[in-house]
Amino acid sequence: MIYSFVIDNPKTLPIPWWSNVKSLKPIKKLEFTPGLNVLWGRNGSGKSTVLKLMARFFHAEQGGVSTVTRHSIDGMIRGFSDVTYLTGAKFDHDGKPVFFVDPGCATGISGGSFDEDFFGQGIHNTMLKASDGQTTTHRTMMVLAQIKNTKEIKFTMDRDRVNEVWQDRLDKISTLLKSTGEPGPVTILLDEPDRSLDFDAAEDVWSFLPKVAKTCQVIVATHHWMALHVAEANYIELSKGYLGKCRKVMKS
Repeated sequence: MIYSFVIDNPKTLPIPWWSNVKSLKPIKKLEFTPGLNVLWGRNGSGKSTVLKLMARFFHAEQGGVSTVTRHSIDGMIRGFSDVTYLTGAKFDHDGKPVFFVDPGCATGISGGSFDEDFFGQGIHNTMLKASDGQTTTHRTMMVLAQIKNTKEIKFTMDRDRVNEVWQDRLDKISTLLKSTGEPGPVTILLDEPDRSLDFDAAEDVWSFLPKVAKTCQVIVATHHWMALHVAEANYIELSKGYLGKCRKVMKS
């Protein structure tokens, strides 16, 4: 579970565009609760950016579980000559795995390359000519199906092939990923799991997510009006006043 994160230095974050997002500039700390957390804001308010920061910090590959590999480390420091490991933010968390999925995107977030499961699924969807909504549903369910048997963030690098530089990075990452909070549920990061869905499917998603959130921490970015009516959700507003405005429009 992720409890919170504090931005120390936006310039050294593994998200180079963070400082360019106007609504994220004043944010120094975000806090999350067990259960369902909803990131809410206008287009360009930084919802997806917040999810990607957490995913990169915890080495959560697109469509999969937190696994520290040579590829994931290299992807996070590529282009940052002064960054040798994840910097710029401090997280309070329990050391449990973090899952990430953007069902509308077929590329991974580490290194910008295709990750195997979504690349294969992309071919599968093309062959079957599935709709965007069907793709969204299938990819989201692929991730949710993985959470049952995963208990901790994994290191899969071959230690025999790691030189002193890489060993130093691994040691620092191990320290960063060490638990700083009480044990809690695994975390699922979902970027618009209701994208391109018809009414019935969207209703299913927003009936299903609160049930998932009874056993997992769910942090979801969305624009969907059905997300406004979840009584037990923790709403994290990235566009000031926008949540109240949306709820007012819904009542009118």
